[in-house]
Amino acid sequence: MDILILNEKWPDIPVLFTSAKDILTSVCSELSENIFYTEADFNPENDTIIIYRPAVCISANTLVELSSETIPVSLENGEERVAVYLPKGSVKSMNEECELKIFYMPADEAYMADNAFNAYLCQEILKGRVNQNLLYDGVFIADIATAMISPLAVIEAGAVIMPNCQIYGNTHIHANAVIGPNSLIADSIIGANTKINNSQVYESTVGENTTVGPFSYIRPKSEIGNKVKIGDFVEIKKSVIDTGTKISHFAYIGDSEIGKNVNFSCGAITVNYDGKNKYKTKVGDNAFIGCNVNLVAPVEVGGGAFVAAGSTVVENVPEQALTVARARQYTKADWAKKRREEGKL
Repeated sequence: MDILILNEKWPDIPVLFTSAKDILTSVCSELSENIFYTEADFNPENDTIIIYRPAVCISANTLVELSSETIPVSLENGEERVAVYLPKGSVKSMNEECELKIFYMPADEAYMADNAFNAYLCQEILKGRVNQNLLYDGVFIADIATAMISPLAVIEAGAVIMPNCQIYGNTHIHANAVIGPNSLIADSIIGANTKINNSQVYESTVGENTTVGPFSYIRPKSEIGNKVKIGDFVEIKKSVIDTGTKISHFAYIGDSEIGKNVNFSCGAITVNYDGKNKYKTKVGDNAFIGCNVNLVAPVEVGGGAFVAAGSTVVENVPEQALTVARARQYTKADWAKKRREEGKL
């Protein structure tokens, strides 16, 4: 059955939303102003039914090609009906205003997304097509059933997508990168040979030969360099991490500029927020930040400097210096023994 569709009349509709509700909301906002009618017309020349009604639909073709077509297939009394939604006005006037073309769509690949289930069916069609095309292009997808990949994403040949991964928006994944398992990448660039394991990356850039995860969180506007290690339970927010730096575990880096070959030890954090404003931390090349260090911004640590474990740094640290900012340890001999003898422990 041939279908009349509008060509380049309505704006593009974004694809691969986070939920079926988002799909319906977006389509409604794009089309609802132009859809008012409830009557139907039949064109015997091409066996096409043109339906005007308030319901909003979205076709599988729309999802794949980012086009303006909105073609549902519905069953009424067991009879298949193919519909085209037109803006307010007659078919004749619309044909004069914009070019119409003939387009064929298999009946089992178009659904009216007027509820969450049908929106899900559209999503599954799109997912299958996108994943199949990527496999033919040399991307290895370990489990096509659990790989949710945006049609806008660019994934180069040789990249590996492990199970349970979601790749949204204009993400670009370079050759031989390994994503997953259980990872989410949104509107980000992932460099060649980089591994993202059980982690999330949003609106950021990750360089080549870098490892992220497991359980890392890269927040928007972050720039992670080449040969960097972002380990388990590390959160990076709006920061630049330069080449060769290691932030291996349990750290928070926010609003910071971290130089080359810096070591952030376990539990080290940048204290960037005073309850009202955010402040920047700068750490020079080859610096060493010990365990459980608090860098209270605004503060700078010079290149090659060492900050002792447990320090809370509130003043700038010069290059090549050692800073110890913690209470001095003292010991009372036999204190515990005496307390126990006195019955106080």
